[in-house]
Amino acid sequence: MVLPLNKQLVRFLGLQLAMLLLAVIGLAVAGRLQDLRGAALGFAAGSSGAVVFVLLQTLLDVCGADRSRKKALLAMIAAEAARLATTIGMLMWALRSVSSESAVAVIAAFVASVMAYTLMLLF
Repeated sequence: MVLPLNKQLVRFLGLQLAMLLLAVIGLAVAGRLQDLRGAALGFAAGSSGAVVFVLLQTLLDVCGADRSRKKALLAMIAAEAARLATTIGMLMWALRSVSSESAVAVIAAFVASVMAYTLMLLF
């Protein structure tokens, strides 16, 4: 059964929020409270692309992109390009806005948030 994009987005963001909570608990237990901002920015970088993808895909569907296969394919390519550009831009911004010591937290949180795509396939 294939869920509509908005329901998939809610599942995806819920899974990422649970993973962020686990990361925050892990950082708090490890005594690395200064890395919490970096972890939050890393998760934001991983999540923002999915939100942009769903918003753009929904907007293009409303505009009639689902009426032909060619338009649907072009809409999917445009939404995917916007997702990649947003994710890369947010990751670059996150890395520039934290100290070099917190960069590891940004990368780890980003990787964990991107792993949510794989986890969605399992659940």
